[in-house]
Amino acid sequence: MPKHKQKLILAACSFEVQPHDGRIQLLPYGEFRAIDGRPTDAPAWYLTEENGRDVVDLANASRNQLVVDYEHQTLHKEKNGQPAPAAGWMTWLSFTPKGIFADVEWTDKAAAAIAAKEYRYISAVFSYDTKGYVRKIFHAALTNYPALDGMDEVLAAASAQFLKPETEKKPMNELLQQLFGMPEASEEELTAALTALLKDKPENVALSADVFAQLAEKDGKIAALSANSPEPDLTKYAPVQVVQDLQRQVAALTAERDQEKGADLIQAALSAGKLLPAQKEWAEGVLKQSNGLAFLTGFIESAQPVAALTGMQTGGQDPSHTHVAALTAEEKHAAKMLGMTEAEYTLVNQSKKEGN
Repeated sequence: MPKHKQKLILAACSFEVQPHDGRIQLLPYGEFRAIDGRPTDAPAWYLTEENGRDVVDLANASRNQLVVDYEHQTLHKEKNGQPAPAAGWMTWLSFTPKGIFADVEWTDKAAAAIAAKEYRYISAVFSYDTKGYVRKIFHAALTNYPALDGMDEVLAAASAQFLKPETEKKPMNELLQQLFGMPEASEEELTAALTALLKDKPENVALSADVFAQLAEKDGKIAALSANSPEPDLTKYAPVQVVQDLQRQVAALTAERDQEKGADLIQAALSAGKLLPAQKEWAEGVLKQSNGLAFLTGFIESAQPVAALTGMQTGGQDPSHTHVAALTAEEKHAAKMLGMTEAEYTLVNQSKKEGN
């Protein structure tokens, strides 16, 4: 419902107070008017589903209980200077298909007056917008003259008392007031100060004249997003500790499997002559590195078998006991680089020559 200018008015209709009953009716449901023809600035007064629940929620959210006084003395006290004692206090308001009702705790004096029928009616004070919709209930009174006439002057004074512009709490405004050292600054003054502060901003940064509205819209979107965020389905997730333990177990099993597979690969490569005996220790070291098994597999697949290592070139005798020709300095260096003994290097060279 859009906001409209509010006016203060005495309730148009009255409801009889029942003795020994702590529940009173404040306003009727639907469309209603005063016996003197009011309102004159709206088609009628309205209390419906569109506004009724908001009215009671606003009253029930108040920290202070709404008062029920005598003859609207709360409105008259500014003029006559007399006290305005309470007849009772509204503890809870309810919106029903019959209108707005209030549970009241009566004072002993008021309860006795009601029981003696010294007071018989309830008259509520409320505000309404320019379309006639009730917006807020301020208080009520025990009276024998409900929907009083000739109250314009009293209402004017009451309007100044009860309908002062409400300062809506805006955290962003309060923050800017503190930042600028302007605790009493209005929103317009804060906007001007912020604009002056950013007058030397880069050209690609835009400052909206309605920066406060944009900030409020942002906060609203964040709140809506938080409210609409679905709760996670915990049945679809495992505890982090369980996942980490499983990951460690899988890694250990994988490493063990790679070591076994690598050992078999090295033994097969030695038998096929694709690895020299002197390269066994190097190959085992490769397996301990990351992706070592994949590297070693590729290396062995591309290696050419050494014929001298797949047959017995010495007729079954230890090569160290056979005649070995002396190697040149360059050949000794090559053997060392290949991790081979001089005898193994000699056999490899002989195998190559025989192959040619």
